[in-house]
Amino acid sequence: MLLFNLGVRKTAQDAWVFWRGTGSVTSVLSRAGVLVFPAELSSGTMLPKEQLAIWLDASDAPTIVRDNSGKVSLWTDKSGNQRDARQPSTEYRPVYMPKGFNQMPALQFDEQSRTRFELPDLADDQISATVFVVFSNRRPGSEVNHNPRLFTASDGKAYDYRVGLCCSVPGMETGGPRMMTTTFANRWAKSVRIGCFSPNYQTYFTGHIAELLVYRRILTQDQQSQVQAYLSCKWKLFDAREE
Repeated sequence: MLLFNLGVRKTAQDAWVFWRGTGSVTSVLSRAGVLVFPAELSSGTMLPKEQLAIWLDASDAPTIVRDNSGKVSLWTDKSGNQRDARQPSTEYRPVYMPKGFNQMPALQFDEQSRTRFELPDLADDQISATVFVVFSNRRPGSEVNHNPRLFTASDGKAYDYRVGLCCSVPGMETGGPRMMTTTFANRWAKSVRIGCFSPNYQTYFTGHIAELLVYRRILTQDQQSQVQAYLSCKWKLFDAREE
């Protein structure tokens, strides 16, 4: 992955034309674009590992435990911290979809079934965090279900958006395969859930979740770009289309 700006000299018009993605001249790398080499990023070996707290990956088959109906009871954490996502109740388990996300595996959540996962607390005190979620929600939720939660946490008492980690789809927004990156400073990280509000059980997500990474720190902009490039290449978000 390289940062770069691109400028082209148009001799017929005696003018320079700049790649619009930079928003600046070629010498200002702080506003540069990102050139990605997919083969070098697809394995995830270039991901920042410092304070990686949760890593859930639907494409890694051994990390998914399903019941006889194809519902997922356990999504194993790859970060090494054993913060596995669990759902002991069959009725609240998301469904494993082998080709649910750009012809790749994903977990299907549904608000009508109140699907969600529970995870161990991230800390006893307030933390800073960076959260990445690869998801899709082409099908709209109900009219009363605004800001459905992808990943959430709180202090166990107050609402997630006031005191905790609130990674949600804005309003009634729908869309195909994409990624969300959210940072938080000095927030509580208890009552951790995927697909559901914290601390109450409400505001459920309808759609697919393919991968989730949570860091217990705010990543630098370069590190965020590195993670985003990895996820974009892996899940084909540069040319996203969902069957």
